Amino acid sequence: MLHPLVKRTQEGFQNRDSDSDGRMIPSGTGCLYISVSKEMIPKALRAMDAIVKDFERRGWKVETKDEGNGFYLWPKATQVTIEGTNLEFRLIEPVLRSDNKAYNPQKGWSRDRYIYTCSGKLQFSIESFAEGGQHRWTGREKLPLEQQLDSIAQGMLAAAHHQIEINARWERERKAREEQQRAEEKAEARHKAEQARVDDLMEKVGRWEACERIGRFLEALKKRVEVLPGGSTEEMKAWIEWAEECARVNDPVEEMVRGWTEEKKERVIGDGIIPRAT
Repeated sequence: MLHPLVKRTQEGFQNRDSDSDGRMIPSGTGCLYISVSKEMIPKALRAMDAIVKDFERRGWKVETKDEGNGFYLWPKATQVTIEGTNLEFRLIEPVLRSDNKAYNPQKGWSRDRYIYTCSGKLQFSIESFAEGGQHRWTGREKLPLEQQLDSIAQGMLAAAHHQIEINARWERERKAREEQQRAEEKAEARHKAEQARVDDLMEKVGRWEACERIGRFLEALKKRVEVLPGGSTEEMKAWIEWAEECARVNDPVEEMVRGWTEEKKERVIGDGIIPRAT
């Protein structure tokens, strides 16, 4: 009895036409990826049936992936899960390409430039194959794919282990990149914080210099007012008092000392050294 996926694939080949290279693939959901000529369909189904059953006997899960164009679906890939790693594989009939001597570039389509001939052989391949090790197996008359199951399984297992190593390396590299990014973000945050402190310092220096100039200006103004006939008026005194208060309030030195003093007082009160005022 055919495996359910192989049975579904067999149904998907019904009423299908060959592509320009003479091969066809099944249509519909849940089909295995097989691309062969019409004459090779029975042999391809037998080979895939043996392969899928052997995979599942080893505890490997086989699944299909579909894609479509809005009119019908066809298999995108067949996937097997080995030790938590997914590998894609296909079963195809290789084609031979030769020049079309009758091809006229002025009249014919570019696709008619070559003649494709199906080879009559089956080839199993690991599509998501990691470097190293065998990843293609070709069926021969005296050694069909059904008799190469152990070799195929060993190749799949080696590819899975290699992919696991690659995934682990990618994960290490990802974590290293994230750690590097965090370090750079922390360095950038420290730089921005330090720059903010410098900017704040320069702003305070600017305000302090302005307040110092205001003080000198007011001292000169008061001396000038003192020698006026009749002395200073109430309006003059009020304005000078306002200017002095303005300079005092905006003096960053006074502002910082006042802030530090209040902060120290709050810490002392919070530690219970002196009672909080009510």
